[in-house]
Amino acid sequence: MINFFIYCIMFSLGFVAGSYFKNSVWERQPWVIYRWDPNVFGFRPVQLGAMLHKKDRVIMGLELSPDFFPDEGHKFTDSEP
Repeated sequence: MINFFIYCIMFSLGFVAGSYFKNSVWERQPWVIYRWDPNVFGFRPVQLGAMLHKKDRVIMGLELSPDFFPDEGHKFTDSEP
């Protein structure tokens, strides 16, 4: 019976630690919100303070530094090589 309580406590501690680290890593990413602009026929970054409405086409993207890619480029595929 004591083993059950120890397992529950360990699971709870692991869950709390995982939730904390997941959120801290998620928040440090350079996320950008883009809204569809029919004038340029493409998505443009949303400025801070702008109003977003239900009818807006919005996507959220993660900006990647080009320094992480090799000089010869990287071929985009649907699976890891």
